[in-house]
Amino acid sequence: MGGDMHVRNRSATASGLVLLFLASTLLAFTPTAVADPNVDEMSWYQAQGLSAMFDPQTEVTTITWSNIDQFDSRVAELLDATYSVYRHEGALDASTLSEADLVATVEACTDAVGGGGGTNYLNCRASGTHPGHTVEYPVPPGENALVNYTVTTQMSNGTVYAMFLPGDSVTVVGVQESTQAVRTPYNLIGSFDRVTSSTSLAWTPFHILPGGDVIPTEGPDAATVLVYRSDNVPITRSNVTTMLQSGQAQ
Repeated sequence: MGGDMHVRNRSATASGLVLLFLASTLLAFTPTAVADPNVDEMSWYQAQGLSAMFDPQTEVTTITWSNIDQFDSRVAELLDATYSVYRHEGALDASTLSEADLVATVEACTDAVGGGGGTNYLNCRASGTHPGHTVEYPVPPGENALVNYTVTTQMSNGTVYAMFLPGDSVTVVGVQESTQAVRTPYNLIGSFDRVTSSTSLAWTPFHILPGGDVIPTEGPDAATVLVYRSDNVPITRSNVTTMLQSGQAQ
């Protein structure tokens, strides 16, 4: 009987060793737990290399940035994501974002980039064929402020990522934006007469409006109103200088 007990104990010991070995094997091949996506995904989908430059001649601020430059299938999610550009006078961070002005919303990437294909999303990368993003913001007249810009990312499920990393998704230093006050005619109206083949223009002179007395109307420094015409391209604050220099506006 003692021999039987000995055999059973050996069997139990052997079983314990087998179970211990199996448990150790399972631990060795258990997949690594996924890291908290709040930080990881933020860094993946946020704007990269954000910069903003103000042109005092056109009074337009140009904001540029790129997509992330990583070789990973997660880049595919940029095909359904959108970037939002915000502007704020003063520091721009999580506590002031709600006070900022939304100036533009653009697609992070489109299917048209790179010509299609199963791995087309890889062209959304900065080092792929994606050209990056550019937003031109005409600064309102009469501005004189140090402002900051940031770009947030909204995914297809509605999640919004905003990291405010200087130089990537938020400007490093403020952009000084100074624009002239409005001193041009108001309410410009044009009408074309088919019979005479002529266009008549009418407007409200600025100098008769409140504050318009800053514009001289007599003497050697009297202001002159210049009227320009463009055939196909609308004349805007951002392109007027180029159109005048090129002769597109005459």
